[in-house]
Amino acid sequence: MRFERIRWAASGLVLFGSASLAIGSMVHLAPSVEPSAVTAPPAEVYPNDRNYALERVRLIREKLHATGGLSVLDNEWYTFGSAVSQVAGMWSYASEGSSVYRDYVARQPKKLSPDPKNMLESVAKSSKRYDAELDAEGQRIIDQFLRSGLPQILDRLAAAGPLVPTVSVERPAIEHSINFRDVSKAAAFNVARMSLARRRGDDAEFLRAIRHNLAIGRGASCESTNMGYGVGTAVERSTLNRFVEESLAKSLSPDTTRSLAALLDRFPGPDWATSMQCDRLALLDIADWMYRSDGGLDSALGIGPGSTPAERAKADAKKRQLAPREETLAAIDAMLLPVIGQLDGDPAASPEALQKSLDLFKRLSTDKSFQVKNIALTILMINISPMQYDEREHRTLRSGVRTMLALELFKADKGHLPDSLEELVPAYLAKVPLDWLTPTPCKPILYTKVDPAKDPLGREYLVYSVGRDGVDDHGKFDPAVPFRGLSGEGDRVKGYDYVINTTEHLLDRK
Repeated sequence: MRFERIRWAASGLVLFGSASLAIGSMVHLAPSVEPSAVTAPPAEVYPNDRNYALERVRLIREKLHATGGLSVLDNEWYTFGSAVSQVAGMWSYASEGSSVYRDYVARQPKKLSPDPKNMLESVAKSSKRYDAELDAEGQRIIDQFLRSGLPQILDRLAAAGPLVPTVSVERPAIEHSINFRDVSKAAAFNVARMSLARRRGDDAEFLRAIRHNLAIGRGASCESTNMGYGVGTAVERSTLNRFVEESLAKSLSPDTTRSLAALLDRFPGPDWATSMQCDRLALLDIADWMYRSDGGLDSALGIGPGSTPAERAKADAKKRQLAPREETLAAIDAMLLPVIGQLDGDPAASPEALQKSLDLFKRLSTDKSFQVKNIALTILMINISPMQYDEREHRTLRSGVRTMLALELFKADKGHLPDSLEELVPAYLAKVPLDWLTPTPCKPILYTKVDPAKDPLGREYLVYSVGRDGVDDHGKFDPAVPFRGLSGEGDRVKGYDYVINTTEHLLDRK
């Protein structure tokens, strides 16, 4: 297997060049310590006959076995991929192939570039360029989907539980067995279904579309790579954000609210730790292959049959400066293991371990001699910071949505809102969900009542997180930039919180 077949670009892995690091968003989690060099461990820790690819397969199988996944027929994985591909095809048709859409594009001034999602966004009436003709065509395509057998297939997959993926053990490649672009397109199609169902007052179809998307997100994450994890969380975020928008436009019935709460409890979300562990084993496998296979390091350094003598001599000089194989493998573990355990490990121990991990990242980006010595590690280096921070944001969104559902059920039963979230425990929540954007250790999600007459969205309460600055600003938000506390940069983010029950646009449901 040629080294060129290894691809992780979408999950943050950088190959054949210097790695681009983004570590600032994690530094506030731990005090600074002096970076220390990685020393080679005893040889028995990383023996030559250790098979990291096989360990990765076993980890996936053991994790799925613990959740009942191994009881699923093997062909369900292929059914999942096929169903997702077919739903994605309907999205592509709506966004690219429909004659109605093509005619619409042809009528637009050349200086305008229509959003390729415009037809299905028109179904939600959330596009800035809403068009009634596109709306009607989008509804027709969704109705065509509902008359097909695809919804029943997605029902079966949603009921099946975790799927058992097809995992390659061929070295040194990880081959993705599903098309993640198809996953994203299928999820976008289901988000449009959610809006259309709400417009028609069909809460059963609204819940069904959410269930299908949660199943699609879980299926993508079952592949157990950071790419699968990232796509899985993105699917959930788009689904939950559309739910928030729809619930702000028109309140859900208590029965629908209760059903959705049970649905979220049943689908816990993509598994960060398992995906990270699997990618760690994949990196160990690739590094091990580079050192021990014939031509592995040459391939990593870009040396092949057509290389000149000068290029070969330069590569040989670099190889003589390399750290030993065991030291490189130990450095991968030193960087990744603390990050893997940082979210769910010992809160007292994780900050110092995490900082040591970040120090290694810094050295690889700034210390030239360290880069040369660890060139194999530099080639394979994975950018953990954005993924780790995405996981914090995703967990916080789930916490907020689940809290919103509990508040609505409390209000339906009691006739008023609680004074504090503790009143929701244990009848509506097992415990108050965490705000994962607070510095370690995490604190509970936040809640405050507001005057609906003065609120721009007519809300009675805010469920919010401290946001990226880690400071409770009592639910302060910027109506002009609703998610400023989450997406603002530098001083822009300071003084603002991340309000969960908000939207970037008011939806017209009249």
